[in-house]
Amino acid sequence: MATVPRWKSSRFEKLTAAIQAAECRGAAVKWNEFIKGRQFDVTIRGSDPDGNYLTVIECKDSHHPIPVKEVEAFTTKSRDAGASRAVMVSASGFQKGARRVAEAHGIELLELTEVEEIPERFLEAGSISALNISRIRIREPAGRVLVLPNSQELLELIVKSSVVNVLGKTLSLQQIFDQLNKRFEECATTEEQDREITFPEGSRIRLAGEQEGWIDLERIVVALKRVFVRQLKAPGVDPIVFERSYNIRNSVTGEARTVSGWDINHGFTTELRAGNFYRDPNLRVNYACLEVGDEDAKLVHLETEQHFMSFMATMVGSKEMADQLVPIDDPVQIARLEKLLGEYLSAVKENEGGAESKASADSVSSGDGRAK
Repeated sequence: MATVPRWKSSRFEKLTAAIQAAECRGAAVKWNEFIKGRQFDVTIRGSDPDGNYLTVIECKDSHHPIPVKEVEAFTTKSRDAGASRAVMVSASGFQKGARRVAEAHGIELLELTEVEEIPERFLEAGSISALNISRIRIREPAGRVLVLPNSQELLELIVKSSVVNVLGKTLSLQQIFDQLNKRFEECATTEEQDREITFPEGSRIRLAGEQEGWIDLERIVVALKRVFVRQLKAPGVDPIVFERSYNIRNSVTGEARTVSGWDINHGFTTELRAGNFYRDPNLRVNYACLEVGDEDAKLVHLETEQHFMSFMATMVGSKEMADQLVPIDDPVQIARLEKLLGEYLSAVKENEGGAESKASADSVSSGDGRAK
């Protein structure tokens, strides 16, 4: 099991709303609503035997446990909104004092973590020690830093496909890491730590999916951590078999539950718009939206992480598929996907142009010399 990297704040809020929408059938769940001039990340309105109710939710996608002052502020904010129930959701838990304040004021504190699991049938018994490399940063001599995507499948594809030229010799980034594996193994611990790889002057790197070509390379910084994992029974298992789920734990009572990613509509607030990019979290597919009609949408299946390979195709589907798509709002990801889309559309145009030229040439004349 591996904890998935944290989301952008809006992604965390929308995920919380999507989970609530799946669990609170019949209730009206909204994201980013204002009540009496105060903003709430998620609201739920419905009715039960006791009458109508309003639940307000505050989401905290923080790297640190939420402190007392934020729980106190939310207590006042939820009371002013006339909420029947108030909930705070954190990606990193809560401080001990915050739990005491929440319990005293009836505020629910939930911890939400996203995990990926491989079904038991694909795994060998027992675990082994392994080296985990993540958060790869490429630094140029001029000071610019390029951060590679941290998605497990996509990062593996980039590492295998990117090449480095050092002292006239060209190696893949994977080969560089393989050569340093022994050194990495010796210094890795169960606590994540950064390690630098310094390159001689004149070194260059060409990153997969980038149009810039060769980039001057000064150093590469990676995060190392020793983890204990179980091996796959068969190598090359498609990552699509990974089961993404969400663990929700009550920080005050300790009660916990798990929601499968397949049971929620990740994009229940999503509206498809031409020119935007979207991701299906379950299928691990990135899409570009080209056109939106009354009932259908034209999308480019731009990138998939199945078997760590890239695959592109144009498709037309119902607008209802937006229920499973999440807008991509990370500028770095958008810039990378725009390049991929540009390359794909140029290739399509070139192929269509070639086909049209051949058809024109074939129809210029017949056996008797007359134009057809």
